Amino acid sequence: MAKDLKKAAPKGSDSFVDEISEDFDRFEAWVIENGKYLVAGCVVLVLLVAIVFTVIVVRSSAARRNAEMFAKAKTIEEINAALEKAPSALSAQEARFRLASLYLEKKDYAAARTSLEQVSRETSNTFLAAKATLAMGYLDELTGKKEDALKLFAGLADNVQTQPDLRAEAAYAAGRICFDQKNFERARSYLSRFRADQGTVSGVWGTYAAALLRQIPAAPAAAPQKTPASAAASQEKK
Repeated sequence: MAKDLKKAAPKGSDSFVDEISEDFDRFEAWVIENGKYLVAGCVVLVLLVAIVFTVIVVRSSAARRNAEMFAKAKTIEEINAALEKAPSALSAQEARFRLASLYLEKKDYAAARTSLEQVSRETSNTFLAAKATLAMGYLDELTGKKEDALKLFAGLADNVQTQPDLRAEAAYAAGRICFDQKNFERARSYLSRFRADQGTVSGVWGTYAAALLRQIPAAPAAAPQKTPASAAASQEKK
């Protein structure tokens, strides 16, 4: 390679070409001496790329199979069997949510709540976690645990990270329980958070909230505070 470079170089550049030629010669010598290591490194790099690509394909394939398995599971027994096979699959938490609804249909409230708690605790999907918490609130209210339900509803309504439509629903539910408890001031604070004209699902809950707000008795007018002059005048009249 160095000889070819010298032939192609223009006259007057011999010293420059000599330097480059020496560099090429050294590089060629290094390649000849260390060629097997260079090839080995390339092979390792290719293998690493192949392994990463294979893992991605396998994971994608496994996720697809798990999704199909959970989609086919319709009964409590089938969903539980699928969860035993793939408890950590991406589709598992959605399956547990469906499992909770099936338990609710059977009025097995304890099993339904266990499934919802697991979804709320383990899913990385914030929307699904909030939905599970909301469902737990309704379940607690259904089973007479209104204070527990109120705590869950209020927690969602006060959490600014919760999706707005779910916050609106939770705020209405919290306001409704406070209204039933005749805690009208707290009920008003939750029911007035979302307007009926917002145009989204939040607006639907705002409509319900506005209807309930109209049923809250007006707060009693505060008694006028007596000034020192009026207090003295009333004393003189006595």
